[in-house]
Amino acid sequence: YMVLNNDTKLIDYMQALKQDGVFDFTIVDGMVTAINGKENATDFTSCWMLYTDDADTSNTAWGTIELDGKTYASAISGAEDLIIKDGTAYVWTYVTV
Repeated sequence: YMVLNNDTKLIDYMQALKQDGVFDFTIVDGMVTAINGKENATDFTSCWMLYTDDADTSNTAWGTIELDGKTYASAISGAEDLIIKDGTAYVWTYVTV
């Protein structure tokens, strides 16, 4: 668990999980390129996409996903910019287009 404040970004939480050895990721030029060893395709036909249930920080521009009966929309910003909110879900999904 991590105490959130008004400017805690998703990357902060991801870094804490990485430091605890729970989660691993790589970011290149602001884009998540690998999570737990699964890398984006070099031609980006498959890549990691971020979805959330927070209506204020998502839209359907990059689609939606269904998980456990709930719909998540694509995040409007990446992990380095997205300010997270307590009680909100963030889902990394490996998507193939």
